[in-house]
Amino acid sequence: MQFIHQLKKHQRLEFTLLLMASCFLSFGLIVLRVMATKQLHFIFLIWNLFLAFIPFFIANWLYLFKERFNKITVIPVVAMWLLFFPNAPYIITDLIHLHPDKSFGYWYNLLIVVSCAWNALIMGLLSLNDVQNVITEKFGKITAWILTVSSVFLGAFGIYIGRILRWNSWDVFFDTKCLIYDISERVINPSAHGRTIGITLFYGIFLLVVYLFFRQLMMRKETI
Repeated sequence: MQFIHQLKKHQRLEFTLLLMASCFLSFGLIVLRVMATKQLHFIFLIWNLFLAFIPFFIANWLYLFKERFNKITVIPVVAMWLLFFPNAPYIITDLIHLHPDKSFGYWYNLLIVVSCAWNALIMGLLSLNDVQNVITEKFGKITAWILTVSSVFLGAFGIYIGRILRWNSWDVFFDTKCLIYDISERVINPSAHGRTIGITLFYGIFLLVVYLFFRQLMMRKETI
């Protein structure tokens, strides 16, 4: 109840409800496909959308209750947000599950994936914006921008880890040793992992450009 009160206080309730409605639309599209085809092919997108919601919720909660945090206590919250942040842009890569043809089914499948990717990306951008605003308030603009740019490219690296190496966020807790080995191997010996650099660099640049555009829209909205 206090969370809803804070959403109203910061004039976020209507937008949050709209975003949730958009996510339920994606959910409905998937359920309708399952009912029509009796196949669970795209059911995994519901889980991926939930994972994208986690960083959005963490960042939203951090922003709404930022007065309760100081420079020390804000760090573990941001670290937890960063751990789940790659799950938001990751859904973009789920486009690989589409098999183009001219049937109605393909166009419906495309709508499902694009809908989920759109919602996840929006949640990721909103969460990044909230974290940047909180860090700006606690540590200053320069530190906030350093963290923001770093988070974008770490998020792109997370996309590579998830899509290519098939690691998940919770593997940090359940298979720490193997995960650290895979990451350290690519950090210590980057020349042997050109695909790692390429995916991280190009997806990072893409996400950064999208975020800068999104950030300008948010700032423009606040000045109206």
